[in-house]
Amino acid sequence: FESGYLAESGDFARLILAEHRRATPLIPGWYRAYEPAVQAGEISMRASVNRYLQELGITDV
Repeated sequence: FESGYLAESGDFARLILAEHRRATPLIPGWYRAYEPAVQAGEISMRASVNRYLQELGITDV
């Protein structure tokens, strides 16, 4: 990850990378749990992704 792509791609890219590494769908769960609150401005994208990955015990992204 030396190109800087991940850092420049935004917070949701971390979720995509975690999904890819595990070959398991993670994004649908994020949408159900956090997308409405992000759209309403109740939580930031960064905070929602951080919280969701933490809930899943994912720390390598």
